[in-house]
Amino acid sequence: MSPQPQQIGIYRVLETLSSGLHTIYKVQGPGSKPLALKTAVQKDLSPDELRRFLREAEVCSELDHRNLMQVFDSGEADGILYQAMDLLVGADWATVLASGRALTWPQKISMMQQACEGMEYAHKSGLVHRSLQPSNLFLEDSGRVRILDFGKVSVDMTAGNSLGITMMFQSYTSPELVRGGACTAASDVFALGSIFYELCTGRHPFGQTARSLAELIDDIMRLTPPPVTTIVPDAPPYLDHVLQQALNKDPASRPADAGALRALMAQASARAAAHPAYFTVEGDV
Repeated sequence: MSPQPQQIGIYRVLETLSSGLHTIYKVQGPGSKPLALKTAVQKDLSPDELRRFLREAEVCSELDHRNLMQVFDSGEADGILYQAMDLLVGADWATVLASGRALTWPQKISMMQQACEGMEYAHKSGLVHRSLQPSNLFLEDSGRVRILDFGKVSVDMTAGNSLGITMMFQSYTSPELVRGGACTAASDVFALGSIFYELCTGRHPFGQTARSLAELIDDIMRLTPPPVTTIVPDAPPYLDHVLQQALNKDPASRPADAGALRALMAQASARAAAHPAYFTVEGDV
């Protein structure tokens, strides 16, 4: 492990927050506000890793939404690439889920709405995240949600813009990406649906009994996860309808983007408030 540097460019290093391929430091810049500095040693990066780091800095410098991370400054100093951004206090959703932290339904609904709002802005800007998972959604202690890690972002929503399992596979990947198809905003919606299902139930919608990657893929392609309310009886019943739509195997049958998913949640919530029994029987929003 390399010793902590005292200075990176114009930033005085105060503390190491996390280590790995990307080391994140708490730093003090020319102003009085402490920042987070995401760094990478340039010589240690593969060409693809370098491209993703630079792409993330470029994309995030143009983002301006309360639920996304904006890069205020980026550059290179003595072989270290860096991105300066807000210093967040809280935990990523993967840590929150693993901790078993008790969250109320209003808190969970707020987290889902905020994640949709952040991705709605990204989708309207022509961006597809392509790598949404609990570890790159962050819950600040204030309750504010931030979406992180735009290193794999795409600006091309046309056919042929696929990830391919050799580049990335995770249990939040949509069926069309498993097949090597186009990566679109609807692919992000499937990932959000999987994350929201896990937030609601404490378990992932797919792979509960899978013993291999092939079985997990088969689950993603074929399995319809049980309704949230069968696992957590006190869940708002309308969430079953929303998540069923978000996890549709056919991207053309899902909400087209995060804005449509947010609108579906709002519509279903309003319908449930006006007619409390509506989602306890067969019905459409």
